[in-house]
Amino acid sequence: MTHQVLRLTYKVAFDRDVDRPLYGLLIKALDGMFLYGTNSSISGAPDRKLAVKQGDVRIVTFDIPMSLNSGAYLLSVGVTDEADSGQHIPLDRRYDSILLPVENPRPGTGQLDLDAKVSISSLPAKVPAL
Repeated sequence: MTHQVLRLTYKVAFDRDVDRPLYGLLIKALDGMFLYGTNSSISGAPDRKLAVKQGDVRIVTFDIPMSLNSGAYLLSVGVTDEADSGQHIPLDRRYDSILLPVENPRPGTGQLDLDAKVSISSLPAKVPAL
C-alpha cells in the first residue's frame, strides 16, 4: 500500500573474501523505467564497507517509504565489490526477481505519488472605480 514502509530483506552468503561489499536495490516499472535505486554506500549504512570472508553471511534490509501509484513494479537486488578505482564489480545480481503489486486508494497519473498538498485561496472581487 502506498505511503507505508516496505521492508525488503535478503541474505548474502559469500563464497570468497570481499574487501568492500556494496548491497543494492533497484525498483523499476514494468516497462523497464528505473524509478529508484540505492545501495549501502549511498544510503549511509553504518557497516556498509566492512570486509567479509569466504563463508560469511550477511542479512541486508532496506526500509523504503512507498510513494508509488497503483500498479506492478519490479525489484532487483544484488551485491557488488567496490574496487579501489571506485568501479563496482558485480558479484551477484537478481534482476527483476520480485514482482511488487502496489495499491493506492488515491487515483493519480504516472508512477510516483509524491503526496502533493493543494491549497486554493480567493482574492476579493475587484471594486469598480467611481
